Amino acid sequence: MDEKPPGDEKQPTPPEDQPEPTPPPSPPPPSGGGYVPPPPPPPPPPPGGGYVPPPPPPPPPPGGGYVPPPPIGQAPPGAYQPPPGYGAPGTVASAPTDQMAIWSLILAIVGLLGLCCVGVGGVIGGTIAFFLGGSSLARIRASNGAVGGETLALIGRWGGLAVAILGLLILVVYVIAIVSGGILSNTTTTP
Repeated sequence: MDEKPPGDEKQPTPPEDQPEPTPPPSPPPPSGGGYVPPPPPPPPPPPGGGYVPPPPPPPPPPGGGYVPPPPIGQAPPGAYQPPPGYGAPGTVASAPTDQMAIWSLILAIVGLLGLCCVGVGGVIGGTIAFFLGGSSLARIRASNGAVGGETLALIGRWGGLAVAILGLLILVVYVIAIVSGGILSNTTTTP
């Protein structure tokens, strides 16, 4: 073996003569759909408040050719779109009818039929219809249009009142007739 004298060793080269170290190689892109980090954000604008131009406008749609109209019931793109929960312009959206309004009308009709029972059926059915109609009107008006049937409630309420008053009059007539003895007179006079 050859031994080198101690002064023959390589002297370190000055830094400007050394080659730059190469950066480590970047890892290969993942295969199979792994996570790919997003690109770095763009640099911030220069300080001082200079003019920053707006982004370029989007490209125009491809021109030419036939564009079919939108399907029935749908507005073309860019047209007025009503907010969700409201119908298209020109359509009438009906709110569900309050069930108390329907029952008020039914009880007013039943009370009208009950007038033939010496007026008692009219008094009972008409009174219940009157109060159900009033309660239904309060619920309908408090709902701000979410519940319908105001006309039915009005007819049931005022119809029930009319039936109750008519039944009360018939009942009063029968009571007066009974008290005066005209209907149930069992006494007969013999000459």
